[in-house]
Amino acid sequence: MSGFFVFRRSVVAGARLKPSGYKILLEIIMEGKFGDVAEVPYTFATRSEGKSKLNAREQIEYLKHIYSLMLRKGELVRFFTFCAVGGSGVLVFADGETSTWNCGFDSGAVIMDLRVSGPVGSINIDDFLSQDRDNSAQYLYRKGGWGPGAVKESVRIDSALSGAALMFEDFAAAVADPALREQWIRATERTQTLLDAAWQSALDNEGN
Repeated sequence: MSGFFVFRRSVVAGARLKPSGYKILLEIIMEGKFGDVAEVPYTFATRSEGKSKLNAREQIEYLKHIYSLMLRKGELVRFFTFCAVGGSGVLVFADGETSTWNCGFDSGAVIMDLRVSGPVGSINIDDFLSQDRDNSAQYLYRKGGWGPGAVKESVRIDSALSGAALMFEDFAAAVADPALREQWIRATERTQTLLDAAWQSALDNEGN
């Protein structure tokens, strides 16, 4: 994927190429018609002139390209269909507080439900991977248990843009503002620490 490649004209004859960014070879491999792909290894020398075109904007374009290809080739549905089945557990924090979580996946329907429960109440999201047709999203907040006295509140979040567009807006904002990048780094580190702990706990309890 370095940018040096050779192919016959017939490979892209009639192909509907819609590349985003500079990774045109990825588009050709996914949309072109060919039998085999062969790689010839070579070693990059130290750059002597100019500078790399790889920057944050190009990285965002690459992610957009991957998303576009997955959407066009049906891989996005297949990815979400087979990437997870479900899981549940208890998060134990340093101050002794605990929170339960439960994430279930309906295979083939591309619907993933999420419930996060705590000492005060719980939040339920029927399908946190998608939005309604008008780009809005909603979740159910419940407190007071599950009996007749329970309080339920449906919270709706309106949006003029799709989830994918909002994600790329956030990417662009982080690229433009160093302070936002620092917040993202810290949030990513905390999230990864939490996921690592959950994964390690699952491994430790695998035989139980």
